[in-house]
Amino acid sequence: MTVENEIIDGRRVVRISGALNIWEAAATWEALYPLLCAVEPLEIDLTAVEGCDGAGIQILCQMHKLLADPSGKARVIGISDGLREAMRLAGLDAELFAVAGGEA
Repeated sequence: MTVENEIIDGRRVVRISGALNIWEAAATWEALYPLLCAVEPLEIDLTAVEGCDGAGIQILCQMHKLLADPSGKARVIGISDGLREAMRLAGLDAELFAVAGGEA
């Protein structure tokens, strides 16, 4: 799992790639949490997430909780097919993340 981020046009873009799984959950959350709590606008790209297990689902739920801020300062800009399928299998609502330009 890789968490990369950069500032583009005043927004922090965070790209997560690899598998959201139990072996990397703690390190992924440790890298992701401060970015989710930052003040600047944030876009999260999950298009390179290859798969997800129960620990990854927990990270997604925590992300959703933090991103539910009505200020709209953060948004998910893409979700991979594998991640969408893992969310479906876990019984998560398809609208857990509203994706810019489309539906999760």
